[in-house]
Amino acid sequence: MRPRDVSMATFMTSRVMKVAMLTLGEVCP
Repeated sequence: MRPRDVSMATFMTSRVMKVAMLTLGEVCP
């Protein structure tokens, strides 16, 4: 994998995790 691909994957993962945390926070506060 190229460095750019790695950074892109990391960015997408962080976004998914952020959305998941927000969703969990609303479902079970």
